[in-house]
Amino acid sequence: MKMAAWNSFRRKVIQYGREDRWMILSFSPRAERHKWMLRVFWGLICVLFFYPPAVPASGNPSPYIPVKVGIYVSQPFVMHGEKGINGLAAELWEGFAEQQHIRFRYQEYPTVSALLDAVHRGEVDVAVSNITLTEERAARMVFTFPWYDSGLRIMVSGGKAGAPWRTFWSDMTDAGHIEVYLLIVAGILVGTVLLTVLDRKLGDTFPASWFDGLAEDFYHVMSIFTTGRTSHKLLFGSVGKIIAGIWMVCGVTVVAYITSSITSTMTASNLQSVIRGPGDLRGEITGVRAGSEAEKYLRRNGMEPLGFEHLNDAVVALRSGKIQAIVADAPTLEYFVKMNPMAGMKLTGNTFYPEKFGFALPLDSQYTHLLSKWLIGLHESGELDRLKDTYFGRET
Repeated sequence: MKMAAWNSFRRKVIQYGREDRWMILSFSPRAERHKWMLRVFWGLICVLFFYPPAVPASGNPSPYIPVKVGIYVSQPFVMHGEKGINGLAAELWEGFAEQQHIRFRYQEYPTVSALLDAVHRGEVDVAVSNITLTEERAARMVFTFPWYDSGLRIMVSGGKAGAPWRTFWSDMTDAGHIEVYLLIVAGILVGTVLLTVLDRKLGDTFPASWFDGLAEDFYHVMSIFTTGRTSHKLLFGSVGKIIAGIWMVCGVTVVAYITSSITSTMTASNLQSVIRGPGDLRGEITGVRAGSEAEKYLRRNGMEPLGFEHLNDAVVALRSGKIQAIVADAPTLEYFVKMNPMAGMKLTGNTFYPEKFGFALPLDSQYTHLLSKWLIGLHESGELDRLKDTYFGRET
């Protein structure tokens, strides 16, 4: 009965031409089965080729996708070298990446704040630098095992760069003493020439040679300056005595001035910096790295520091007198002074505001546990201390 009805329907449709073939195939039971099988086949193809693979249960990172590593240049933790990025923090990360067979690429950021914002937004997988662990930051990201104990310290200008005698000469010039010395020398020479001219006209036994005569009177002039006495005979009677008395007073005054100017300059050089701790920074213009914990610390204590992208920028400002001190992480300042002994910078006071450094990662990062485990292993084996010694030297 069903077959007879189907044949009747087919005969009616054939009369409409070529479109009838499409309609017959469309309503054929066999065509319906073929269409259903094709849908299943293409669905499986889509699942196999387009569905992302799941992360293994062990949590091991995928070796196929390069890890994005954000960095902030801060000596000696992250630095630019002849062979690329190096430094203590970079060496720690690269050792971990080599062990885990992780491919990665560095992305440099201008400030610490910019780097941490990138971690929070998920733009980078890990932040590598001397990053301070704080409660505020921990609310936005996770940190690894802390691999360095640090704190803040103050660096001030220790005088102009160069040899000590050059520094002393520069300080004397800045104070205006050199100009006064030149005037004194000019006065001595003029006095010598005038006395020589008078002696050549009035003295019967005075040397005939100009050179001998100038040498003779130069000795008498210097004797008055240094001792207030001379063996030269008085000229012009009573007027000559008055002139000689004035000259002796001038000599004593000049000697006193020279002695006091040298002493005051040396004292000022030794006491150039009155900043010995964070309490002395009030009222002073202090330089910090923008977005650093040093900046936040000073602002919390009612100060308005001046931010710089990098330490070298702050050092230039310190040399020019734009700022009076730099506050930054103690190891960074210690390394700068060690590597730049002729820069004219010195550290003052002790370390304050203790800090701990670690790597920062997004909250849902798959690398946090593995990286912390790696760092703990380095700490227990003593390898972490050995790496620190290569950059800072062994502590005594």
